[in-house]
Amino acid sequence: MGGIGRMSNAEFVGYVGPADLHDGTIVRVEANDEMVSVAVRAESGKVLRIIFAGVREVSSHEPEGMLLCALTELREELSLKVGDGRWVQAAA
Repeated sequence: MGGIGRMSNAEFVGYVGPADLHDGTIVRVEANDEMVSVAVRAESGKVLRIIFAGVREVSSHEPEGMLLCALTELREELSLKVGDGRWVQAAA
């Protein structure tokens, strides 16, 4: 049973990305310098790549294989909500 993720006090703006992105599975996460690349396999089988630039910090634990419920835009940071209720945050 997954725990409950705790988001910062950032204000929710909306969901971003193509509809095919939501409910996809995280295939790979690569981080270097100030850039993070996340590959997500959509239900259609297509692999989509999300690039985060200007990243200061990444907090995650073995995200490969996790369900990506949504990619949301917040006033202060972008967050990936994974299927077990945790949030993987990329602070920009």
